[in-house]
Amino acid sequence: TFDASSLRGKEIVVFETLLQDGIVVASHEDIDDMDQTIEFFDPKVGTTATDSDTGNHYSVADESVTIIDDISYENLLRGYTYEMVGTLMDAESGEPILNDGKPIEVRKEFEPNKASGKLQMEFTFNAEGLEGKDIVVFEEVLFEGEVVAEHKDLTDILQTIHFPGIKTKALDSLTEDHISY
Repeated sequence: TFDASSLRGKEIVVFETLLQDGIVVASHEDIDDMDQTIEFFDPKVGTTATDSDTGNHYSVADESVTIIDDISYENLLRGYTYEMVGTLMDAESGEPILNDGKPIEVRKEFEPNKASGKLQMEFTFNAEGLEGKDIVVFEEVLFEGEVVAEHKDLTDILQTIHFPGIKTKALDSLTEDHISY
């Protein structure tokens, strides 16, 4: 048992030596033996989020908005099941965006057939009240319930959707008020 955090992305090979009275009587030291090799995988995840209607990073704060999250992953193990978890976050506060009091989250299980690939997730939600806000999509890759990779950057423009807000104030130029003569 040891701390393997510095071994991410590397392989190690286990060697064994059997001693009797300090003399080597047997050993197995084959650097190419895959049965003795342990790979410390270094998964990575990245994303680009866009509005389904505009196709870019701007959206209208309507009753029904769909954000498309195009996710790319690297260095996952083939043949194993992972879960991708996406959460919409308020860029200013760093807190999750809530809908009916619950964070807006999408979960998707997948089994990669290659170590690197792409995955798409959709967030459909009521965006009313988000005028003037920026939201950011966060991702986590889980393996057996543990986070093995994440992309959580509140300043990443590729993960950000802007909900422009507009306000006006009409005044009469003579009265400088809402009343005109």
